[in-house]
Amino acid sequence: MKSFLKKIFVFNIPLTLIILLLITILYIRGEIFTPLDKLIKSKEKYLIGYEFNDQNYAYLKWKTIDLKDRYDIIALGSSRVLPFRENMFKTSFYNAGYTIEKADDFVPFLEGISSEKYPKVLVVALDQWMFNQEWNKAQTLNKDSLYWKNSYTTNFTFSLLKQVAVKIYQREYSITDLLKKKDSINKIGIQAQIKNTGFRKDGSMYYGKLIESKLNNDTTYLDYNFKDTYNRIENGNRRFEYANDIDKTTINKIEQLIDFCTKHNIHLIAFLPPYADAVMKKMKEVGKYSYLDKIDTQIKPLFVKKGFEYYNFSTMKSINSNDTETSDGFHGNEVAYQRLLIEMLQQNSKLNEFADLEKLKKDLQNLKNERIVYDY
Repeated sequence: MKSFLKKIFVFNIPLTLIILLLITILYIRGEIFTPLDKLIKSKEKYLIGYEFNDQNYAYLKWKTIDLKDRYDIIALGSSRVLPFRENMFKTSFYNAGYTIEKADDFVPFLEGISSEKYPKVLVVALDQWMFNQEWNKAQTLNKDSLYWKNSYTTNFTFSLLKQVAVKIYQREYSITDLLKKKDSINKIGIQAQIKNTGFRKDGSMYYGKLIESKLNNDTTYLDYNFKDTYNRIENGNRRFEYANDIDKTTINKIEQLIDFCTKHNIHLIAFLPPYADAVMKKMKEVGKYSYLDKIDTQIKPLFVKKGFEYYNFSTMKSINSNDTETSDGFHGNEVAYQRLLIEMLQQNSKLNEFADLEKLKKDLQNLKNERIVYDY
C-alpha cells in the first residue's frame, strides 16, 4: 500500500509543478489576485490588459470614477470611444469606454456612480448597430446599476489554468515572455505583457501590438485591408446584421439618457463613430443597411430640443481623415479622433471650454507617428 501511494505521489509531482508554474504566471502577470483600488489611487503609470479576466475592465472604469475626484469630462461608450485621451483636453478627463454595449446600458452605468461624480460634459459614442433591430435581438444581457461595481474577480479556476496551458502549448506566447521582469510601465495582465495592449491611467486604450502591425504593414493582421470587416458585411453578422428600420427601443433608451443628463445638469454630446470609407462604400453597395440613413432624422431632433450636441461622423471623410487612420474597418485611431475632436470644436461645441483648438491642430503637425499623436 505504501509503495502504491509513493508511486502516486511521484507521478503527481510533475503535474503539481506545472499547476504551480501556471498559477505563478497568472499571479506575476496580474491576471489573478491583483487588487486595483490601490493602483487607481496612485500616480503610477500603468497598462492593464487582461487575457482572460476582461470582465474586470468594467470594474476598473467604474472604480476609477468612484475613487478619483470628479472629472469635468467623461467619454462613455464601447471600444469606439477609446481613442480620446486626456492629452486632448486642458481640464480633467476620463475615458470610460469599453463599458457600454447597448443603448440600454448608458443610464444604468450613470446610476451606478455617485451623483457627486457626474461630469460637466458627457461624450457618448452611439454605435450605429445600437439602432439595428436585428443586432439588438441577439443581445440578451440586461445590466442593472450594480453590474459594473460587481464585475471584478480575482479568482482562478482549473479551466483558466487549462486555457493558459493550451496557449503556451500552441506557442501563442512563451513561458519566458510571461516571466519577464516589469519595465518602466507597470503592466498588469497577459495582454499588456505580451501584446503591449491595455488601458492607460486615463482610461484610453493603447494598442501596442496593433500599432506595430499597422506601421509594419503586417499582412497577417486579422483585418488587413478590411478583409474581416468585409466578411462581416458579406455574411450579415457580428454587428453588421442587415436591417432596414431603426429599433424603436433604442430611441426610447436614448430619450432616457437625454432626460437623465437634463435632470442632473450634464451637458450631453453624442456622435456616431466613423467607419472606414471603404467599408461604408461596401455597405452602401450591399444595399441592406437602410437603417443607417434614418438615424439622423429620428435622433438629432431629440438632442437639439434639449440644447445638447449630436454629430454624425459615420465616415472618415466627415472628420477630414481617411482610411489610413483606422485601426480596422470600424475603428478610427488616435490621430483620427484628434481630427474628430477638432471638427466638434469648429462646429462650436461646448468642448471649446475644455480644449484648445489651436494646440490640437499644432499637435497634429507633430505626430509621434502616423498612428499616435501623443507619447505613451
